[in-house]
Amino acid sequence: MTRRVPPLTFEKEIYDEVHGFIDVTPIELLAISDCIFQRLRRIKQLGPADLVFPGATHTRFSHSIGTMHVASLMALNAGVVDEADLQALRLAALLHDIGHMPFSHTLSVNHEEVTVFLIENFLKEKLGDFADRVVEILRGKDKLSPLVCSEVDSDRIDYMLRDALHTGVAYGKIDVG
Repeated sequence: MTRRVPPLTFEKEIYDEVHGFIDVTPIELLAISDCIFQRLRRIKQLGPADLVFPGATHTRFSHSIGTMHVASLMALNAGVVDEADLQALRLAALLHDIGHMPFSHTLSVNHEEVTVFLIENFLKEKLGDFADRVVEILRGKDKLSPLVCSEVDSDRIDYMLRDALHTGVAYGKIDVG
């Protein structure tokens, strides 16, 4: 059985230490190039864990791109064949952590609410017709939401793989192929 892959147009490849080369569409590249996304380069995925695990210096930036890739794999394996669905899902996965600040899991700030605020107020124009759908996915109100917001989702799969690689802890060595 041949799986039909939505005909997304890719503009660039980004190399990721976990997943290898990841294809990026023009609209994803617009989102990645925005300063709101670029600030994720300065936010460590595991906070001060590098004090114990010196290799754990990976960032929310690389994790977000990896999460987009895993969401895409999950969608294609689940039979998502609509180009607009796949693009909206990839954007939601890519942007799922833009509301993070350093140590935000230890603060009383809800990074999910900040993420939605940033999309609605600063990225809406860049995302165009996808903006509202991305917010619906991230709020858990879309049929594709479980691929980004659930107990076993692309976010968790990517951070397990990424954290295992950078800390040397074997708990996250899973096969996503």
